[in-house]
Amino acid sequence: MNGSRQSLRSRLTEAIRKLGFWLILALLVLITLPHYYAVFEYPVLFTYIIPGIGLTRHTLERILYLVPIVWAGFLFGFRGTIITSLVALACMLPRAIFISTTPPDAIAETGAVLLTGGSISGLLAFSSKLLRRERVHHAQLAALNQISSVVSQSLELRQVLDNAIDSVLDVMEADIALIFLLDEEDGKLTLASYRGVSEEFAQGVDRLSVGEGFNGRVAESGQPLFVEDASQDPRLTRAVVRKHELRSGLIVPLSSKGEIRGTLCVAMHSYRWFQQEEIELLTTMGNQIGVAVENAHAYQQQRMVAEQLRVSEERYRELFENAHDAIWLHDLQDNITVANKSLARLTGYTLEELSSIKSVDLFTEGCIDSIKEMEDLSFSRDEATGHLSEATLVRKDRSERFVQLSTNPVIDNGKIVG
Repeated sequence: MNGSRQSLRSRLTEAIRKLGFWLILALLVLITLPHYYAVFEYPVLFTYIIPGIGLTRHTLERILYLVPIVWAGFLFGFRGTIITSLVALACMLPRAIFISTTPPDAIAETGAVLLTGGSISGLLAFSSKLLRRERVHHAQLAALNQISSVVSQSLELRQVLDNAIDSVLDVMEADIALIFLLDEEDGKLTLASYRGVSEEFAQGVDRLSVGEGFNGRVAESGQPLFVEDASQDPRLTRAVVRKHELRSGLIVPLSSKGEIRGTLCVAMHSYRWFQQEEIELLTTMGNQIGVAVENAHAYQQQRMVAEQLRVSEERYRELFENAHDAIWLHDLQDNITVANKSLARLTGYTLEELSSIKSVDLFTEGCIDSIKEMEDLSFSRDEATGHLSEATLVRKDRSERFVQLSTNPVIDNGKIVG
């Protein structure tokens, strides 16, 4: 759809320029013929107007040459102005030199016409160029805002790529868009997302080596690459590109923090010359997508780590809760923070009751001092591996049990917390 719109616009612009060329040529002929041949007379009305405004017939004809000169400048820019001015000069100069009764005046009028026409055309071309630059600048800002918005909507890599490639296709008005990601493990480019090509094409370019083909060269050099005709380019390495008749293409790197993350490619089934502004725009979009890809990878890694921690925590919690040994944790104020089922069975307290008492309340007074000494040794830097001792535990029913007590410090961020 976008590619068709771009092709239609190109054909329409070309048709207007071709029509303008023939109209300018016709104007030059229509002005030149009466300039040399008196048989071509103006309407009667003009015969009264020309003397009335102080002009001779040939002066008016010279002034009329301004029309094709200015029109050529409007349609074809400075080059059109220069070429049409030279043609107009060739049309006016012979009469001014060889036929005019006052050659100096005729030559002066010819020079004035050319100077005026060139000045007007130059101003129009310059103004048009400024307006075009301003439009391009606003279009680039809008496009960058669009791509920035879509790639920041999610941290899921698949959604990031799908949103990004749809936006690129819309902004660049291309037929095809491809995103390759660089696999750091094997150094290959993998086709991660695509639009406008068949499954056969996608499978044909699914894996590329760095340096291979157009995208591989961009991944290797880190520089944008314009391809005028991909099907005929000697750098082509995959026959499927020629089979699907890809023509003009533009490839830029996906970069983030100075590293190549992959490549972004847009292509056409027709010939298209990408302007410098378009190359810069696609390069900037490639950088934004590169950052989004890096963020998505970081997010995936964080999720994997979090999942591994969750699984590990569940396993250790299961081991802790179902261990045959009685185990508990208490803070530096001796408050029991976590206890397992074996401790509840050993002491006769419920798990809820254990969470509201202090660990020293589980032992006889005669054992508390030795337990504190053992903990102090465990808390010291040189004795952080834990200690074993015997102690007398007091159950909820006030009966006693002789136990072997092992204590180890709980360390968080380098500090003992329990």
